[in-house]
Amino acid sequence: MTKHLIFLLFPFILGAQVAEFEVYFPFDDDRLGQSEKEKLDREIFSIPKSKIDSIHIFGHCDSLGTDEYNLELSSRRVIAVKRYLISRGFELNQLVSNYYGRFEPKYFDNEKFDLNRRCEIIVYHQPNIPFYSTLRVTDLKLKEGESYVMPNLHFVGNQIVPMWYAFDVLSDMVTTFYKYPSLKADIHGHVCCVNDKPLSDERAQFVYEFLIQHGIHKNRLNYKGYGNLRPLIRETTAEEELQNRRVELKIIEIDDAPDNLPPDFSPPSEVTMPLRGIDFISNKAGLYPSGRFMLKLLAESISDSRGIHHNIQVNTNGIPEKLADSRMSEISRQMKSFGCREHQFSVSPVQPRQMGRVKQPDLFVKISRL
Repeated sequence: MTKHLIFLLFPFILGAQVAEFEVYFPFDDDRLGQSEKEKLDREIFSIPKSKIDSIHIFGHCDSLGTDEYNLELSSRRVIAVKRYLISRGFELNQLVSNYYGRFEPKYFDNEKFDLNRRCEIIVYHQPNIPFYSTLRVTDLKLKEGESYVMPNLHFVGNQIVPMWYAFDVLSDMVTTFYKYPSLKADIHGHVCCVNDKPLSDERAQFVYEFLIQHGIHKNRLNYKGYGNLRPLIRETTAEEELQNRRVELKIIEIDDAPDNLPPDFSPPSEVTMPLRGIDFISNKAGLYPSGRFMLKLLAESISDSRGIHHNIQVNTNGIPEKLADSRMSEISRQMKSFGCREHQFSVSPVQPRQMGRVKQPDLFVKISRL
């Protein structure tokens, strides 16, 4: 059974996160060195043990020796890792493993050849998402005149970009409007802390435009931001601030009985939006410090993401090709430095249509379901 099939058999947990790293072995050896034990401790125990669902271990060798011998050696390397993790308190049923001998090399350069003597470690663990709810929009019993907080519709700090796990919430909102053709609603945006009314307006408008882009007629919708003037609770902790950063749906009109979805209906698979306040220094590839901080907030969501791809789009209108390439390379470098893995994001150029004299953002992001 390949590791890909193992992934398919492992139950997908909504919102689960993944941590990946490798430990290495000496030539023709299955002994786990002290430095590699320390790496296992450092990487795995940075996650609360109670949140770890399973640890996947995949053993490999270099290309020296026979196929049969290398398969046996990679098996012993897996066993060495499993024994160490069991000694550190993990149960055998939490450890999933396979071994490949020399059949799946990763490193081909001469200077990295030794790194093929490795075990890949993939840790599946529950997300650290405060107030993450198992309730879905499609579960809500909508009533005329009532307001509902959209569960898990959280945003990246200072952005209109939804957190990676919030894409399903937006998709569920589209589904709900299709199920209830008579549904009319107001979308209310709220923020915490500082009274940033423009941001609350933009988040409400983002949801409004997302619904319209996916077939909901604008006559069924209105939107408005309220800044921080209507908090749900008094804010004394970061968790309470998160509860006040929300989008609500106020039901203006609805029939009781839902309709069947149209036969050609398909849930949304992508959305593109500008990145707020992330600007390049004029004629340079680097970002202003405030922009780098905001990019880091986005990267924190991306580095935790699963089943979602983020394409960071660099506005190349009116700049030389060399500068455009440098800016794209710099964004890619920054994202990797913030812990994002290559399969989670990409960087590409974009030339948005100019709208009068309004300055276009330097960066956009396109979120797609994998």
